[in-house]
Amino acid sequence: MTQEMIASSQALARSTAVARVAALRPSHVILACTGDLVHSDTQGQTTTKGTPQGSQSEGSTAMALRGACELTAALVSRLSEVVPSVEVVVTPGNHDELLSRAVGLYLEACFDGSSRVSIDADERRRRKWTRWREVPLCFFHGDKLKGDRLAALPGRECPPGADPRKAVLLHGHLHKRGLRQDVIGGFDVVCLASPAGADDWHHEMGFEGGAKAVTLAVVTPSGLSALEWVRA
Repeated sequence: MTQEMIASSQALARSTAVARVAALRPSHVILACTGDLVHSDTQGQTTTKGTPQGSQSEGSTAMALRGACELTAALVSRLSEVVPSVEVVVTPGNHDELLSRAVGLYLEACFDGSSRVSIDADERRRRKWTRWREVPLCFFHGDKLKGDRLAALPGRECPPGADPRKAVLLHGHLHKRGLRQDVIGGFDVVCLASPAGADDWHHEMGFEGGAKAVTLAVVTPSGLSALEWVRA
């Protein structure tokens, strides 16, 4: 698994997603790392709660951790070459609650002192808020917050200087791409596509078959203006 992911890192220079970002010529890029890249959280290849993942994994958990660190760092580095500034927001997954945070700490060390890259790997929060101008952006994994609790977030947690009416909430977890408007709060909720295939849970829950892709969300001063999905 490590060798494959290192090869993927080297191929990022030819990445369609990075090329598309460069073509859009944004002033700032926020890279959302919403968890589960390592996929397991223990040496025995189980999730944080103990669900076995060995049959769906290649190599060891330690090899997966190294690969996730190297792959993500290479992507951040490549993005920093094509845009003026890169902000990385790291949130834990439900499969790798600890090790996804470890990837964030690795990124902090890699880009410490960089004038073009900032890393939010704060381990005290499961969801993270940032903003672009007055547009508040919330990132979280997506396995816990639903319904009324989700609707209340912008009003309660919106960062200073941002307008909660323009909020955009982005999450992963479901391995599918989508956009919906919250029926209570009226804000946009983006389900981020996954470049990985479906695992057993996604098959059992009927989420299998979604396109392997990376989500590009374009944000303007008025809020979310466009979504693109670049196939992986």
